[in-house]
Amino acid sequence: MSVAAGAVVITAAIVLFLNYFPDKPPASPQAHSSAAALTSGPISGSLSAAVKDPRYPVYAEALTGNTLALGSNAGNPKCACGTYLWNIATRKAAPVLPDPVSYGVDSIVFGPTGRLVVGDSNGSTYLWDTATRTITATLSDPHSGGVNAVALGADGTTLAAADDNGSTYIWDTSSRKVIATLPDPHSSGLSSVAFGPGDRTVAVGDYNGDTYLWDIASRKITATLTDPGSYGVDSVAFGPGGTILAAGDDNNNTYLWNVASRSVVAVLTDPHSKGVSSVAFGPGGASLAAGDLNGSTYLWDIATRKVTATLADPGSKGVCSIAFGPGYTTLATADYSGGAHLWRITAYKP
Repeated sequence: MSVAAGAVVITAAIVLFLNYFPDKPPASPQAHSSAAALTSGPISGSLSAAVKDPRYPVYAEALTGNTLALGSNAGNPKCACGTYLWNIATRKAAPVLPDPVSYGVDSIVFGPTGRLVVGDSNGSTYLWDTATRTITATLSDPHSGGVNAVALGADGTTLAAADDNGSTYIWDTSSRKVIATLPDPHSSGLSSVAFGPGDRTVAVGDYNGDTYLWDIASRKITATLTDPGSYGVDSVAFGPGGTILAAGDDNNNTYLWNVASRSVVAVLTDPHSKGVSSVAFGPGGASLAAGDLNGSTYLWDIATRKVTATLADPGSKGVCSIAFGPGYTTLATADYSGGAHLWRITAYKP
């Protein structure tokens, strides 16, 4: 989300991935849905589990299994921030992965074989080996801008890191080198980034209200998708196949863009007008989850443009990030209150 100059930013990040604790029992039925994987159609949800960050609020997340990672960031260089790994079955945290300079974690994502990618407010992206709890590489932002968003390509080695200075750096994590620099035309801070199919395109949302589609090979912008309400873009996500891009803004709208025609094909208006902080497509691209700064996550049926469920984050000061787990049977939400909630996702029944 966009932040006024000089404001104190309170952020963190969470990620969930599969079988980080192989010696632990599987997650309880309360933590995950026992239903078969959902493949398409509108969805509903109910609260199944919650954990609390030991230090600070949480901000962004991804979900792939039964372990949860929360990255703390209090906007304070002395916050002793880091990333907490949670066992969802036991609701207990493993030893923290401390940010080397304690500037706080702004974005995290899991890669293959347990690698954790952590972007911090100091302008560094760290590659962690979660088994040994050691940093295997440090990717330093060339202009020392805080890393607001990270995304991994499907190949697991191509990394996009979008920063406060308005640049997105494409890294080859094998060589630890920048292979492309994509500067925002308005030098606006960047809030979100997502890879398209085949890792050929990357979508970058900025605080100025634009989403740029970049061709990575040519380092050129192929399309500029301007927020119709002129609000900052907080979150972007490609639907299955990459034909539709969702962009949630600072106002109360999620716009669904046809990538080929560069046109808005649907507008999903948040019921409480607080600002859409995070978006994620549901099974088959038929549904969309949108996290709101009022503390609720709305599940949308894209075909009818209607909300099929409202997931109210208990005691939340605002939902910062959302992510689906494998098979779309679980949705994780992170909030500014320091909580992370897991929701059991089921097929919608009118």
